[in-house]
Amino acid sequence: MRILHLVSAFSLDGESGGPVQVALSQVAALNTNGHEARLIGTVRADTRRRPYPDSAVKLFRRWELPRLGTAGYLSPSAFFWVLSHAWKYDTVHVHLSRDLVTLPLAMLVSVFRPKALIIQTHGMVDPSSRRLARIVDRLGTHLVLRRARAVVILTRHERSDLLGVTKRLAPTVVLGNSIDPPEITAAPLRVPAEVIFLARLHTRKRPDLFVEMAVRLASEIDGVNFVLVGPDEGAIGGLLERVAAEGLGERIRWEGAISREKVFERMTGCTVYVLPAEHEPFGLTVIEALAVGTPAIVAWDAALAADIVAAECGSTFDGTADDLAVVVRSYVLDAAYRQIQSENATTFARRFSRDGLSTQLEEIYAYADRNGEICRP
Repeated sequence: MRILHLVSAFSLDGESGGPVQVALSQVAALNTNGHEARLIGTVRADTRRRPYPDSAVKLFRRWELPRLGTAGYLSPSAFFWVLSHAWKYDTVHVHLSRDLVTLPLAMLVSVFRPKALIIQTHGMVDPSSRRLARIVDRLGTHLVLRRARAVVILTRHERSDLLGVTKRLAPTVVLGNSIDPPEITAAPLRVPAEVIFLARLHTRKRPDLFVEMAVRLASEIDGVNFVLVGPDEGAIGGLLERVAAEGLGERIRWEGAISREKVFERMTGCTVYVLPAEHEPFGLTVIEALAVGTPAIVAWDAALAADIVAAECGSTFDGTADDLAVVVRSYVLDAAYRQIQSENATTFARRFSRDGLSTQLEEIYAYADRNGEICRP
């Protein structure tokens, strides 16, 4: 089977977000299983040209319209390449967001080859009161969500969100994210102890809550540091000012972005991983932390919250810095409690191994019917 994957924003410096990592994992799994899969993406127009290490990936330059954020991403060259080549593929799998890269491409395929179109939204398309989002939905989102052969979602809750965007939704199927299990699944704790935040420094991820919690605990507990890792998306300036004002620059620090290849290594040995993001649709970094035996703390409304608590490999908090500080304190001060959760974490993370991912995708591509279910052979 020939499969074309389309995703929006790549970074050649390893700062690409979760949807890109999921798409890369899916393409690798399909190619390993004997299919011919290719991934199309875009990089900033001012990026120095250099080959991407994976030959299955083809990148085009993109431009970014001012004041629109990711919604203003635009790549005419990617559009015309897909226009010329999409007919060669049995399936076109679009990792959709409200931008001018993936949405026009999905619209193109939905008009000319609707039976080939698979949409995956990664929790990025939900009801919005913003005028621009509502206009974009009327012009394109409704069309592609209705005409696709299937829409791949992370959770049942995501289906409810999509029905809030369009009442006429193509058949949906739940497919969790997956990881390549690391060779090292646990390691001794770092000294001094570290509490880590590893994600984009964007307001939705709520790094401000992490910093507020860190300021409180750093003044109470000696021998523990707090680290933010990830690319800045406009939040870091104010956070560093807050840390500096408290005189805690040596205890609370920002390390910047790291490549995807170093994520497992950086998570290993940390006391606990904290992702305060509101309504986190899945949290690939959560699974990556658990895979190396680092327990995870997520907000109560995260998609994985109930599963993490049930597996006793992490905890939730109520969305406030006060409660987050209470939960983190329990991991820092109770080594036995943390060790039990660490052992459970690696077991839980095995559920998300990439083994079998290709088979799941094959079923989605081949057996999506018209009744909102996936037919099994």
